[in-house]
Amino acid sequence: MLFRPRNEWNTISSEFTNASTIYKSYVIPLSAIGPIATMLGALVFGKVGTMFGPVNAPLGAALQGAVAHYVLGLASVYALAIALDVLAPSFGAQSNRVQALKLAAYASTPSWILAVLLLVPQFGLLVLLGLVYTLWLLALGVPVVMKVPGNAPEKATAYRLIAVIVALVLILIFEAVAGVFGA
Repeated sequence: MLFRPRNEWNTISSEFTNASTIYKSYVIPLSAIGPIATMLGALVFGKVGTMFGPVNAPLGAALQGAVAHYVLGLASVYALAIALDVLAPSFGAQSNRVQALKLAAYASTPSWILAVLLLVPQFGLLVLLGLVYTLWLLALGVPVVMKVPGNAPEKATAYRLIAVIVALVLILIFEAVAGVFGA
């Protein structure tokens, strides 16, 4: 997914799976990387990494924030999948919740992997690189996985743009909610 995404999206698009398998084998373990790294960073450095730089955090607040990010991260993947599925017919694409979940889950890979940098709170800002790559993967995968007709490039472009905007809005909402819990 990270190095040959165009080929991977074609493979992912044709895979037969279900939501339970995607969550159990992919989303649940990979989305735990950031919260675990955050906790370890807080244990070692007494700080957590944020996009605004390292912030002092007592262990209890770091744990609370890590749990909130984990739970909300799991929810955000599903929320994005629902949005992608609901929007699909507007762009001539196939409405299919499992396809949308595959897109939301596999596009999130770089964000989850780069979250390991939260082990060192000073590297928290670098996690944003994973977000940028995630959004690019999402845009790249939308027409393939959601099966936008090949004779409608303008619809594919519009769907890509809307998908990225929806993803950004969801990220901002879930980060704001996580912030309430001390993250």
